[in-house]
Amino acid sequence: MLGELTASIAHEVNQPLAAIATNSAAGLRWLNRPTPDIAEIRKTIENIVVDTQRAANIVARVHGMASQKVPQQALLCFDAIVHE
Repeated sequence: MLGELTASIAHEVNQPLAAIATNSAAGLRWLNRPTPDIAEIRKTIENIVVDTQRAANIVARVHGMASQKVPQQALLCFDAIVHE
């Protein structure tokens, strides 16, 4: 059971980390163009910020589970979940 939990956590954390790495590489490519694409770089940095927060939220939830805190209820938007 611990192995399954570890694999699940690793998968959840790796998704935003992979997105951060991909967006960072794309941003560097756009910066290295003869005429940098500032609009694309801005969008890329915004995506990095969102993905970083996603990873931090995952770690915080895992920490909360490990410390046996009382679960917090939250309203979720199913459209956002499906889009993600």
